Amino acid sequence: MHPVRHLAAILFWFCALSFVAWFATPRLFNADLALYRAAAERSDEPLRLLLPGEGPRTFKVLTPHRVPEYPPIYCTVWDSDLDESPTPDPKIQELATILHCLSSRHAIYHVALSSPLTWLDEGNETVHLMLGNALGSLKHLSVGLQAHNAAQAQVTPQHLKDSAIPPDHLEGDPSGIPTANMARPYHLPHRVDDSVGPAPDFVEDELLSREEADARGLSLPLLVRWNDDVLPTLPLSMVMHYLGITTTDLHVHFGRYLQLGDRTLPLDAHGRTPLGAARAEMLPLQEALHPTVNAPQSSSSAGKIAVLFRPSLTNTPANRGELIAASISCLLAQDHTTYMPGTRTEQAHFLRLTPLQASPIGLAILALLTLVALIFLPRISLLLRLTLMVAGLAGIWLLAWLSYRSGLWISLSSWLLCWLLLFLALSALAPRRLSPPPPTLWD
Repeated sequence: MHPVRHLAAILFWFCALSFVAWFATPRLFNADLALYRAAAERSDEPLRLLLPGEGPRTFKVLTPHRVPEYPPIYCTVWDSDLDESPTPDPKIQELATILHCLSSRHAIYHVALSSPLTWLDEGNETVHLMLGNALGSLKHLSVGLQAHNAAQAQVTPQHLKDSAIPPDHLEGDPSGIPTANMARPYHLPHRVDDSVGPAPDFVEDELLSREEADARGLSLPLLVRWNDDVLPTLPLSMVMHYLGITTTDLHVHFGRYLQLGDRTLPLDAHGRTPLGAARAEMLPLQEALHPTVNAPQSSSSAGKIAVLFRPSLTNTPANRGELIAASISCLLAQDHTTYMPGTRTEQAHFLRLTPLQASPIGLAILALLTLVALIFLPRISLLLRLTLMVAGLAGIWLLAWLSYRSGLWISLSSWLLCWLLLFLALSALAPRRLSPPPPTLWD
């Protein structure tokens, strides 16, 4: 072949290879995806090729968050005598008046009476009739019992044994919870039935009952040991009656959790649970008796349960009534789902453009090597040329596999196309051996 024609052929094939490398590479995404899936390891995630400067797509989403919703529980402090008409037993009349006002004026039908009064006598029939009518308007009144540890244990009263948690529903070591074995004298007027029932409330000489647990964000002890029985204390007993569940619906693992119906609450070794955002809504005594326009309204969860607390008779912390109300609110908390705006990043196996293709220096080196191959390879033997081309094809597949594992992308389809064009160019540029002319008559 004439040298000029040979040089023109080399330049033609060099331009063809350069055109494929520069123009076709960014336009062969679909072919590259198919080749990568066929040649490289398959992935459960989608495979996506990224152009220079391109990153994973982000989407705006609403992420659900479960937030406990604590119902506010009323707390009324019974700290002074009422200005009512004198009666032989004014304290019973005061209690009847307060209970009647809570039910009729505030729609509160579940009351926890903490540290109840001890009446020396039952008073006259009129006062007890008034109290009976007030109790009849309530759905349940939980009466807190004062207790202590006597030197000689007293037999557990039957009405307390009936409210004990079954032993097969208890796990762990109960030694950390408050203990008692004798109740202080109390007067539970009218009746003891489903609508009125006692529950251990304050245990004398028991630090767990006296300390201000809310300083550490903990409830009052929800359990007490009474001789060999484990009993719910006033907050837990009130919640059980409110929800209509019994002790058979409780499961306790001391120091780990308390299962209350379908809810599970964390429980420390002393029978306390974190209060979270539980709170008491204070209802002053005069407001409870004579509500004004600005009085709290019994809407939704608020106003369904109230704690009536008289600190002057128990020598307990002044905020004990609020702690009882907060403990009840914590036990009645319900998870509420809220949706927060956020972003989600596309999940896929991403392949970014390899620096070898993006770098001008790398492209210049490839162009130079291609030009050298077009000039010198056609002149070597056919076997060696085929060996080098097969080795080059294997190198392309190996480079593609290693790139896939490293999260890089080489345009495999354009490289294979360039390899094919290079094979054709070497075949076209290879010198052809001219066969000798046929013999003539003169030879």
